Amino acid sequence: MRRLIMLLLCSLLLFTVGCDFGSDNNSKRDIILYSTLEPKFTEELLAVYNEKNKKKKNFQAVKAIYELDKGPKPDLIIASTLLLANLKQEGKLQPSTCNAANNIPFDYKDVDGYWNGVFYDPVVFVINHQFARRVGQQKLLGWNDLENLTDARFTMENLNNTPGTMNLLAAMACHMGEQSAITYMWNANRFVTQYTKFPFSSIRLVATGEADMTVTVQSIVSKYLENEFPAYVVTPIEGTPANLYGMAVFKGSESTFGNQEFMNWMLANDEVKVISQKQDTGFVYILHENKLNPAADPRKVWLNRDYLTLAKLEALTSQWVEKVRFSK
Repeated sequence: MRRLIMLLLCSLLLFTVGCDFGSDNNSKRDIILYSTLEPKFTEELLAVYNEKNKKKKNFQAVKAIYELDKGPKPDLIIASTLLLANLKQEGKLQPSTCNAANNIPFDYKDVDGYWNGVFYDPVVFVINHQFARRVGQQKLLGWNDLENLTDARFTMENLNNTPGTMNLLAAMACHMGEQSAITYMWNANRFVTQYTKFPFSSIRLVATGEADMTVTVQSIVSKYLENEFPAYVVTPIEGTPANLYGMAVFKGSESTFGNQEFMNWMLANDEVKVISQKQDTGFVYILHENKLNPAADPRKVWLNRDYLTLAKLEALTSQWVEKVRFSK
């Protein structure tokens, strides 16, 4: 368990943005948020939240850190639910609640109330326009369509590169069944011309026409989409694996009211989504105006629920390496 937590933490941005941790309120200390999101996105979120609420009588400013072992002890965390599940098992979180969490479907929160999902990062197809014109866009709508292709050049990131890519394979296995997922990847392997170390490498190959399509998470490709981009994005019609991100409260935090206020804002306030769109994060938010976002239909979002330890993730990924990645 500790190995998986360390792997998850080491795979994230390992630097701390300089912050003034002095209190903005003489009677209440600042709330400290540990974030695994991009610092630019996190800092913009906190700047808007703090500016909007600074005149409230009981307001506590929220400050960010990006390393757990540096700076003050955090109150809140926003991270992948894979990391949150492991921190829960380590006894480092405490149950928490807020009004907005009542509107989140069961599928997107911890059964014991230790974390609530905020948004997810889905797997999408990135398809070269010329390839789509040759094959027909109507034949490139979902996972089942890919199995029926006879002439295609795929590229994709190695699934054992990061905890995030391993988690996506696990999500597919949870939805399809382990052996069915491995078999599907084996069938697709005949089209794969190159496995890449970095996700943007696969996108570049599709953009230059060296590959016909790739699969990647939406947060990666959203930063490339422009009017001149020679490819387009498809969300598979059957549903798709996704990395879910959520919020939780660290054990020992005493900022109960301030934690709840910030979590309510993150879960349900449209300002958060506007900031996300401006920064092209590609994230899909679970709630819109305290109602379920139609795009977040739990039947269409495949999540990893069973492979939550490093041993299980490695065992599944090893099957992919042996039976798919280096199969003849």
